[in-house]
Amino acid sequence: LPEHAVRFETSQGETLVEPCDLAYVNLGYTPRSAFAVGALRQNEGGWIEVDASFRTSAPGVWAVGEVVGPKAPSVLTVMGHAPTVAGGIAAALEDGEERERLVAGMRKR
Repeated sequence: LPEHAVRFETSQGETLVEPCDLAYVNLGYTPRSAFAVGALRQNEGGWIEVDASFRTSAPGVWAVGEVVGPKAPSVLTVMGHAPTVAGGIAAALEDGEERERLVAGMRKR
């Protein structure tokens, strides 16, 4: 291995990066979203797709955190999602028709 180089071995093969003075590697960052297969729309990487308020493709379901593929995976990122999700849920509950759909969906569960 040349000085100031990094070799990455992944499931897609080996990559040599040089010159390299600093490398940050986040090992094992994959979505743990198997529970949502068939229930929520996911992209090709397995991340759950959400809109700007973290609403998923299923009525009355929001998702945050590692399963939605944040750019900076951390507890703080997830905590930062909370106000946005809370605002989205509050807006949905303010809409009378949507509130009835959500409540009806909860009763079925």
